[in-house]
Amino acid sequence: LELSSVNIGHLIADAVDLLLEAAEQHEVTVRVHVARDIETVQADAARLAQVLDNLLSNAIKYNRQGGSVVITANREPEHILVMVQDTGIGIAIDDQPHVFDRFFRAPEGVRLKIEGSGLGLSITQGIIQRHGGRIWVQSELNVGSSFYFTLPLVRIDDNATDQP
Repeated sequence: LELSSVNIGHLIADAVDLLLEAAEQHEVTVRVHVARDIETVQADAARLAQVLDNLLSNAIKYNRQGGSVVITANREPEHILVMVQDTGIGIAIDDQPHVFDRFFRAPEGVRLKIEGSGLGLSITQGIIQRHGGRIWVQSELNVGSSFYFTLPLVRIDDNATDQP
């Protein structure tokens, strides 16, 4: 990772700008809610942009015509919490444990012939984990999905030890 001070709000705004045309083509509205107290984090801006692009493009691609996507970012005591929520096709409960597996594609997406390789969420998870955060999903079939990820406010050095 190439770490620098990254403003999450700006990164989210840039990611949304890049995908507005795709959202308009799918007739999906996109709303952004970034808390005013969001701080910068030490992160790899290019990799986090990749995470946001993947989550947002999936939220648009797997959404329904006239649907919506909401992106929120909030500061919590030890991390920033980002949520990308859509009103799309959702993910069956039995498929949810596998969404971050390499090459996994939910049967509903395959049935609807939605293009994808099944690698995006696996890569996204790897990037978030390398930043010391975590990522998870909550979803209901035919209702929508919410993908959440955290980024620590203080970067923990992978090589640090507990020695005094």
